[in-house]
Amino acid sequence: MAGEMVWTQLPSDVVFQEAGKQVLIDGSGSQAMNAIGYHSSCYFAVGQDDSGGDLDAAVWTSCTGFDWTRVPHDEAVFGGAGDQGMRAVVQLTSGSRDLVAVGYDFDDSAVWLLGGADDWSRVPHDETPFGNSRMESVTAYGAGLIAVGSDYSGGDEDAAVWTSLDGLAWTRAVIDETVVGGAGDQEMRSVETSPSGALVAVGSDDSGGDEDAAVWTSDDGIVWTRYASGALGGSGNQVMNDVHWDGCFQMVGADDSGGDWDAAQWVLCKNADVFRNPHDEAVLGGDGDQVWLATWSPGDAPGIAIGYDDATGAVWTSSAFVIWSRVPENTALFGDHESVAPVAPTALTRLRGSPTVIVVGRDGPNAAVWAFRWDPAL
Repeated sequence: MAGEMVWTQLPSDVVFQEAGKQVLIDGSGSQAMNAIGYHSSCYFAVGQDDSGGDLDAAVWTSCTGFDWTRVPHDEAVFGGAGDQGMRAVVQLTSGSRDLVAVGYDFDDSAVWLLGGADDWSRVPHDETPFGNSRMESVTAYGAGLIAVGSDYSGGDEDAAVWTSLDGLAWTRAVIDETVVGGAGDQEMRSVETSPSGALVAVGSDDSGGDEDAAVWTSDDGIVWTRYASGALGGSGNQVMNDVHWDGCFQMVGADDSGGDWDAAQWVLCKNADVFRNPHDEAVLGGDGDQVWLATWSPGDAPGIAIGYDDATGAVWTSSAFVIWSRVPENTALFGDHESVAPVAPTALTRLRGSPTVIVVGRDGPNAAVWAFRWDPAL
């Protein structure tokens, strides 16, 4: 009907198939991949490694998506006193830098740049934009970048936004406390832009006592508005971990109002209120905790959500992000670890010119890569 979005169920002959998993062991301790980017016909996964005693930032690379190698550790770039980690990576649309990774260096935000095949460098620390904060996510916006995360300078945690034209010089956006702060802690965990330039950042806010999902919107990356909707709260706790544009902003996370964590999804479309997709206990819930960490739509393939079910990695697929089904549990593929070191797929991308989707994350104490093939002919 006119003015109403009609959803259709994915045909039953469209399926996902697992193609395998590679576990990357890079020494003692634990390693994890948090995000994946593309540069000069190769893929780069970024994350952290604690085999040196504390956490260091870490990068892995592959030009096929299947055979991965570790970029050699350079203490001056990836290490230092305290902990360092890369949380997100994006391809810069203009300027001399092709990949920009954001994350943290001890108690401050940090940014790394890739200017050649393996030519990583760290942006010099500048206390004004980087101090007492942590970048969690970054997206290309116009000719530059928008990063989001948290600011600890006020004594508690407030949401924070940074802007940059080249990945090298950064500015912390000055945003009213009523929008990004308040009682308790507020955090932006992911940011996404639409083709029209609308920005949405998602995260959480516990100013009301319990934790609620939180959404912020902007038309320019400078002026932000806190989105108010009853769909973001409720009994118990709700959190959003990721946002993806697919005609509307698809936002995923978890909700523990049922007694434990269940996967949860919200949707924000133009000129409409945020609405919560109905909960299906058989698909999104169950015994223990189910949490969505990321979601994505690889073009003509179905929507995908990845995360974990207790200590086992898990994948869900959907028809147009509304009717979800769970990829059958496969402990041989995803592992079955105790909560000390769970399996957690955290980011995904589609290989160029291929129906294969690559997922990165961790398998117990080791970084891991999974490969799925979407084949509409099956």
